Amino acid sequence: MRYNNQTMYGENLTGVDTYEAKAGNYSNALVLTADSAVGFSENTGIYSSPQEGYSRATFTYSNLLATDGAPMTYPLYLFANNNYGSYSNGIAGVGIYSCRIYYNDQLIRDFIPVQFYDKIGDLVAPSNCLYDKITKTFFEDGTGLNSFNIRDDDRYEDDNLQHKIGHCYVNYYKGTDFLKTVAIYFRGDEFNDGKFDLYERFAVDENQPQYTFSGEIKHIDNIIVSFDGLNNKTFDVYYEPIETQIVANYYKVEDNGERTLLASDTIALQEKDFYQVPTFGDLVRLNKYKPDGYETNFKYTGSKVSLARVVEGSPYDIEYTKMTEDPIAYTTTIKYIKRVFGVREYETIGTKILTFD
Repeated sequence: MRYNNQTMYGENLTGVDTYEAKAGNYSNALVLTADSAVGFSENTGIYSSPQEGYSRATFTYSNLLATDGAPMTYPLYLFANNNYGSYSNGIAGVGIYSCRIYYNDQLIRDFIPVQFYDKIGDLVAPSNCLYDKITKTFFEDGTGLNSFNIRDDDRYEDDNLQHKIGHCYVNYYKGTDFLKTVAIYFRGDEFNDGKFDLYERFAVDENQPQYTFSGEIKHIDNIIVSFDGLNNKTFDVYYEPIETQIVANYYKVEDNGERTLLASDTIALQEKDFYQVPTFGDLVRLNKYKPDGYETNFKYTGSKVSLARVVEGSPYDIEYTKMTEDPIAYTTTIKYIKRVFGVREYETIGTKILTFD
């Protein structure tokens, strides 16, 4: 075990059999033999020592049964006091290079520390955690806080590129507006085949905000795609906002095909205009400049009516062509009636006749 003298824990902090070992260079700093009649309910954490160094600690438990003779109900905790199923009394401030657990003389767990994104065989570490060589399983922080830290230490690294972990940072922008920063992790072996795709690894498409064009990695031509070229570097991805306005041109078309521009409107659009899934006619007044005796000739051809699709298709030409036959005229009469207050009597005060086709 390695003791970290930066930790602020002190002796007997948990109040339950806290053992403090004096760190020495590869010394057997602590050998503890305990009769644990209630299972692993005693402390298995080692707290920091004023001296920094490397040492070994050995714990031997016997009589691993509950007081009533039943099988023990509390599992072994590492780095903490298992106070009857709770670590609420504190977490040990120690480092670890390996941990082996035996049942009698049988090795049942063989832990080594691994860093997030470290690769063991075909498995990738989901966090800073322990890997068990026996069950080939990752064991993550049981507190749920992901509190394991990895220290820079030559003893941990080796020449295997699968264990060479690097990272870079990517800032995402929508125009000039900063969105977020994401840490991207990678291993040394991922650069062997020359297929490290920056756009894929930086998740440019996945992080694209609404109403923007595809993202662009700034100064990509100057980026050296290698472990050292990316490690501890910061990169920027920009998404250009889609201009939220369109142009509608209104034409009067004669029988010979000649077109006369009646008007050209610039129409501002907002994101909220698309909350209720509008039709194109809800956004653009198709009959706004239609002359008498003409009909509107326009068909929206986009795959869907969304802000991005509508803006992409601008400008739009709306044509008015002559009707093939005279329109049918309709008339209606509107009467304006006044009711006398308190009496069921009505008085007609006006009449208007409307004609429309």
